[in-house]
Amino acid sequence: MDSVYRHRLAYEARLQENNHGAFEVTGFSYPAGEEVKFLADFVYSDGKNVNWRERLVCPTTGLNNRQRAAVHIMDSELGVIPQESVYITEQVTALYKFLAVKHPSVIGS
Repeated sequence: MDSVYRHRLAYEARLQENNHGAFEVTGFSYPAGEEVKFLADFVYSDGKNVNWRERLVCPTTGLNNRQRAAVHIMDSELGVIPQESVYITEQVTALYKFLAVKHPSVIGS
């Protein structure tokens, strides 16, 4: 996995190398179901490297990379259906708002 990890780090470095503020990265947003231009920036970063987990925000859903992954896993691995109750440990985030539409019985804290 070391070579895969090094390749990913090099790719991420190329994406941000000429950017010092906000920039866009084209990709597929699973929750939106479409190709979008994700917002990337240096919020929550060390000032040198984008925090790819907490940024890369989808313009359609408002979800960051971590939140989109959670939705994808809920669908593909857990098979959560809209009628099921869902509990998440957040309530004022884009993820909660997204899930509240998809799962009307969502509970957040």
